[in-house]
Amino acid sequence: METRTMTIHEARQALERYFVEHPPAISGDKRTGAVRREFYTPNFAKISRMTLVDVTE
Repeated sequence: METRTMTIHEARQALERYFVEHPPAISGDKRTGAVRREFYTPNFAKISRMTLVDVTE
């Protein structure tokens, strides 16, 4: 398998094409369109341990 470097733009296009061909499964049973606000983040400990990184495009 050949490996090549993609630009951010190329990667986004590739991901969009993939999702057109393979739509992600949607969990839950959303029928009403109602939105619920929740203030508790179950992954708060994991998020707080994350490290910021520099990003260049």
